Amino acid sequence: MTVAKARKQFARGLVGTWSSYLGGGADMLIGMQLAFRADGSGKMEEWGFDHFHLNPEYVSVPDFQWRTVADQTIDITHRGETRTVRYDFRTCKNEYDLSELRVFDTGMTPDEHGEIGFWLSPFSLVYRGPEDPAPGVLTRLWEKLTD
Repeated sequence: MTVAKARKQFARGLVGTWSSYLGGGADMLIGMQLAFRADGSGKMEEWGFDHFHLNPEYVSVPDFQWRTVADQTIDITHRGETRTVRYDFRTCKNEYDLSELRVFDTGMTPDEHGEIGFWLSPFSLVYRGPEDPAPGVLTRLWEKLTD
């Protein structure tokens, strides 16, 4: 997907799944995945960040809410705090020379490697596509029968 197409498709929100991609297997050690749903709810999965080690009582809160404020601007509410995030896109090549669409927070400054994060993630996030739908009743029944 091109940056121009992404700006049009995601002008009013980032509906879909976005995840960090650090390459070289580093994502097994640290990363984040965000799923933005059309109803304004969202789900976050995070792993390997220092807060897990620095604070043994840290509890991940996966749910968040979001709403569109303006084109390419959303409010994200998580743990009772709301933050306005203005975002934009870029494409870059990964280590396999494949183009990736990445979203980043325009209010963040680049780190020493030029990486610009998104919201709580110190890394930009790669678009993975629509969120996988929750398993239906028949899928859950089949999983129980085959366990």
